[in-house]
Amino acid sequence: MPAHLLARCGQQGWLGLSLPKSVGGQGHDFWSEVVLAEELAHSRVLGWSLSLLAHTNMVAPLVATLGTPDQITQIVQPALRGDHYLALAATEASSGSDLLGITTVASPTDGGYRLSGEKLYITNGSLAKFLVVLARTNETPGPWSLSLLVVAGDRSGVQRERLATVGLRTSDTAQLKFTDCRLPASARLGRISGGFTALLQGLQRERLLGAVTANALAGEVLSATVQFLQQRVRFGEPLMRKQALRHRLAALAAKLEASRQFTDNVCSAYAQGLPVDREVLMLKVVSYELCQEIVNQCVHWHGAAAFLDDHWLAHVARDCQALSLVAGTSE
Repeated sequence: MPAHLLARCGQQGWLGLSLPKSVGGQGHDFWSEVVLAEELAHSRVLGWSLSLLAHTNMVAPLVATLGTPDQITQIVQPALRGDHYLALAATEASSGSDLLGITTVASPTDGGYRLSGEKLYITNGSLAKFLVVLARTNETPGPWSLSLLVVAGDRSGVQRERLATVGLRTSDTAQLKFTDCRLPASARLGRISGGFTALLQGLQRERLLGAVTANALAGEVLSATVQFLQQRVRFGEPLMRKQALRHRLAALAAKLEASRQFTDNVCSAYAQGLPVDREVLMLKVVSYELCQEIVNQCVHWHGAAAFLDDHWLAHVARDCQALSLVAGTSE
């Protein structure tokens, strides 16, 4: 996990591009975030790219929108300077993508809450200075029992362990345990029992920029593979001259262009504040899984070389297996 790059991005003014300057952002429009996501994908380092996007386009906007002036000053502004990471702790082993099935409880006490439970597969979880935790604050059925709480990573009662993953090794994926963790009332983020609705809005933004990233990464891999096939000579001529390969490349390029156009249209609507929930969920399947399809096919075309651990495409292929799992499974 190249944690030092966060400070570099902060120095360049790349964090909180579309957040207002009053909370420490740059005050630009949403398209600036789209450009950032695309350019990060060209680095071919998907793990850290997703970590950065979760930090600056998922958690930071959540706290900036719902937070008190003190929370914005202490948490958001330093995070957008690149001083520390933020993490969202929602997923649990027993519920996965079913956020309504979580069992982590924040029991109200005199002057605050007592937090108990476990979270799993949390991006930036072991190194984030602050965690935004989804927990039950009452026994009402359905979403109206869920609230968001801001927890310092080094607070008493918090245990964190980085997990060894097959891919996304340049990211930080962690398991969190909260054991009788005492929190003040000021730890609550937003209104009581409003956590589920707020979290879904943040997830949609994350999914949309994830689609931008998936398209850009697929384009990067496809372009590099075309160059490889133009140079790789087999059976007396470059592989690029083989008609069967050219047909497959054309089909993948057409699919990718359709995905890009779809994504750009949804980004345009989102930037205007129009409702795009259904379309974002479609993109979560279409763009993410198309990226997996393109990468897997390109690995095949690179042959045995792409099966070696030090080949750049092998790293991308491992990372891409997470795309249909992150931000909610395709199902």
